[in-house]
Amino acid sequence: MPCANGITRRCRCRRRNTWKTRGKSGRSCSFPVSLRAIPGTATNSATGPTATARRRTGPSRASTARPASGRRRNAVRRKKKANEAEPKIFGEKTMKTTTMAGAALAAFLTGAVGGIPTASAQADAGFFKGKTVTLIVGFGTGGGYDTYARLLARHYGRHLPGKPNMIVQNMPGASGIKSGNYIYEVAPQDGSVISLFNKSMPTYEVLERPGVRFKSKELNWLGSIEAANATMIIMASSGIKTLADATKREVILGAVSASGSMAFYPAMTNRLLGTKFKIISGYPGSKAITLAMERGEVEGVGSPPWTSWVSTTPHWVKEKKINVLAQLGLKKDPSIPGPLLTDLAKDEKSRKIIELVSTDIAIGRPVVAPPKVPSARVESMRRSFDAALKDKKLLDEALRLKLDISPDTGETIEKLVANMIDTPKDIIAEAKDAIEPKGLVKKELKKKKKKKKKE
Repeated sequence: MPCANGITRRCRCRRRNTWKTRGKSGRSCSFPVSLRAIPGTATNSATGPTATARRRTGPSRASTARPASGRRRNAVRRKKKANEAEPKIFGEKTMKTTTMAGAALAAFLTGAVGGIPTASAQADAGFFKGKTVTLIVGFGTGGGYDTYARLLARHYGRHLPGKPNMIVQNMPGASGIKSGNYIYEVAPQDGSVISLFNKSMPTYEVLERPGVRFKSKELNWLGSIEAANATMIIMASSGIKTLADATKREVILGAVSASGSMAFYPAMTNRLLGTKFKIISGYPGSKAITLAMERGEVEGVGSPPWTSWVSTTPHWVKEKKINVLAQLGLKKDPSIPGPLLTDLAKDEKSRKIIELVSTDIAIGRPVVAPPKVPSARVESMRRSFDAALKDKKLLDEALRLKLDISPDTGETIEKLVANMIDTPKDIIAEAKDAIEPKGLVKKELKKKKKKKKKE
C-alpha cells in the first residue's frame, strides 16, 4: 500500500547510506525506511506506513544495518535448492561423453601413426608406471659424475615407458668399483636400479684392479652422456707447466683410491715418461680433491674430464689458475689446451699401452643396467635414453650448467667395451705393470695395520 506521499518506488541513497523511496516523478522522498521494518507489517504510528525494503546485496557501513528479512532470504535459499535439484541438461552430458570418446580416439590414432605398440613396450609401461628408478653414482656429491647424474635423473624418467620417478643415490668407494660390484651382484635385475659408471670400469677389469668382481661384457650398456677428453691438471701456482717440468721435482697429486684412474694415469707417466708424481689417495671424490688443491694439500689431479673443470670451477679456467699437462684420449681435442698423452710416447710399446688405458675416455660417462634385465626392456631403456639426451629441456639445462652433452648409443659403448676386454694378453700384462703405483698400495695397508694395533 502506498504511503501518504504517494510513494511507489524504493531505492537506496548512496550519499547517506540509507534506504529511501521515490515517487512516480522520480524525485527523492525524505521519508526514510527503517531497516528494522519487516515487509508486510502494519503502518508504524510514529513514522507512517512502512514500505517494503529491497534486500541489500552488499555490506553496509552503517553500524545499525541488518540483513534483509528472513522471509526474503528463505525464498532465495528455496530457489537455489530447487535449481541444484534440477537434472543436468542432456547436451552437457553428450558433450562430456563426446570429449572422452574423442580423446580415446585421438590416442588410438596417434599410436597408429607412430606404429602399433608392441606387447613388450606395453609390459614395460606397466612395469615402470608408479615406480621409482634409482640411479646410482659411484662417487660423492658435488663432483662431475654427480652433477651429470642429477641432470639425467630430472629428464630420463619422462621418456621411459610409464614415466617413473627417478632419484640419485651416491655410493662412493674404490673409484666406483663398489657401485660396479653392487650393480652386478646385488641390485634388482629388473631395470629399477641403474648406474652412471666411472668410465674406467672396463679398464679396472682388464687390468685386474683389486676388488673388481663385475664382468663388463655381461652388463647392459644403455648409452653414454658425454665423451670428453680427460686431463692431467696442476695448479698454476706450483710453477709446473709441462710434463717435462714434472720430471725435475716431486709433484703431489690427489686421488680417490690407489686402484682408480686418478692414480694409475700418473703412475703410468712415471713409468713411461719419467715424471715424479707422488700420489696421495683416500679422497672421497673430485670435489674433495679440488678443495685440497685450494688448501695446498695437493698440487693437482690425474684424470678428471676437462668438462668437469669448465662446469664445477669455471673461474679457474677463466683466470688460468690451472695448467693442463696432457690430454687423455684417443684423439686430441683442439678446444682443450695441452698435448695428447699418446703423442708424448717414447716408443711404439709405450704408445700401445697408453692407447689401451685411454680407450675408456671414449666410453665417456656411461649408464648401465644389471646383467639379467630382460633384453626387450633393455632395448626400450636404450631408446628412452637416446630420446632423453635429445630432449630440449635437458639440453637447455645442460647449457645453463655448462655441461657438455655429446651422447653415444648403448650399442656403440658395448662394442668399445668388448674390444677392450679382448685386448691381447701381452699388451695387458705390460699395461698392468706400467700403471701400478709402486709403493702406494702397500704403504696404505701398513698404515691401517698400525692403527689397528694402537687401538
